[in-house]
Amino acid sequence: MKSAASPSDLVIVPAASQNSALLSVAAGDVDAAITVNFAIGQIPPERQGELRILFQTEEVPGMPSTLILVHPAMPERDRQRLEASLMSFAVTAEGKRFLLASRYKNVVRAVPQDVRKLDIYLPELRRLLAAGAGG
Repeated sequence: MKSAASPSDLVIVPAASQNSALLSVAAGDVDAAITVNFAIGQIPPERQGELRILFQTEEVPGMPSTLILVHPAMPERDRQRLEASLMSFAVTAEGKRFLLASRYKNVVRAVPQDVRKLDIYLPELRRLLAAGAGG
């Protein structure tokens, strides 16, 4: 009789992107992937049939999912133009089609206290980055 799996049985394999993580599952390179809820809609439909969702979390209000980041050295004027462009794109016909097709729900301005909720993941992220860099 096989014993129950434990967390120590897991091998974490970092992926280059959410899409590559899902495609690695579809190709049989890894057994499972963890990704955001809408990522499955962003891979080719013929590959989606090769995946099965085991668990899905409920959406957490105020918890950012996808972040668009800029370097702190980006000039304020450029950052404001980019932000205005993204916000206005979301309400155009093309933007609405994009949001629907990609399964994003909306584009909203980041709220610092919501982004800080992600800080609990920093130690593990730093560990994985160090391991990937050979450190």
